[in-house]
Amino acid sequence: PRVWMAVRTETICPDGTFYIQLAQALERGDLGVALHEMHLNTYPVILAAGHQLGFDWEFTGKWWGVIAATLVVWPLFNWVRRQFDDLVAITACVIYAMHPKFIEWSSELIRDPTFWLLLALSLDWMWRAMVEVRAGTSTSLSLFTRFEGLFLLFPLIMWSVMRWMALREQRGRLIVGAVLCTTAFPLLLIVVNLWFRRERPRREEFH
Repeated sequence: PRVWMAVRTETICPDGTFYIQLAQALERGDLGVALHEMHLNTYPVILAAGHQLGFDWEFTGKWWGVIAATLVVWPLFNWVRRQFDDLVAITACVIYAMHPKFIEWSSELIRDPTFWLLLALSLDWMWRAMVEVRAGTSTSLSLFTRFEGLFLLFPLIMWSVMRWMALREQRGRLIVGAVLCTTAFPLLLIVVNLWFRRERPRREEFH
């Protein structure tokens, strides 16, 4: 369904034009323009990378959206299966795959399909990190795509508390993993700001 919609869709929405302009500025090395409106964001980077590979802007945005939106079923299935069972996971993936709005938006030149993929990956990896007592840092990319990624902090806190209460050993590893997950985003912002101020001291910092 997503491929069919992509073939039918030939126009770029207004948001798509905006993202292309940011990606073009990023490709030129004009970070002041590229980062001024949306600050750090993964989507213009993806568009610029596709253009560097020789694809035009519309092709890159459209087919990356189709690929990203399709790949959502992989982490979605893994996460829901671990939470419930195979039947519930298959049902969730079918509902997502056949939802009309998700199909329509998949081929649009917008950042939403990228966010869906990163959100599902974050939930899957975060749950595995808590259950297996490992560190997870994929949440940062979700935060760099849409601010709604901040809502991932709620399951992170809730699952961490649940695992803390259930564990008798390795509680220290759980604390270290939770701290790494929550500090990866601000630490990366600090690094980028320090680099940007060194290279362009008169520019404002990015958030």
